[in-house]
Amino acid sequence: MGQFSVAAPLLATLIKQLQPKALLKKSAKVLIHPMAMVEGGLSEVEQRIFKELALSSGAHKVVVHVGKELSDEEARALLKSS
Repeated sequence: MGQFSVAAPLLATLIKQLQPKALLKKSAKVLIHPMAMVEGGLSEVEQRIFKELALSSGAHKVVVHVGKELSDEEARALLKSS
């Protein structure tokens, strides 16, 4: 992530666009799965940056996953179990 101040509004807009139109909206659950430059994993600071980014963008639950690419089913299960 290069600039937090640019990424946060972009993620907030994306979350807003993906949520269904409803009178009472539920907060989003966000799975962040960095796939570039994570050969040695993420540091505690990097994980915190990703979590803070999603939380400041309107998510109520954030999971940061580093590892193999997840299928849709695996991603759903990961969000449910966390």
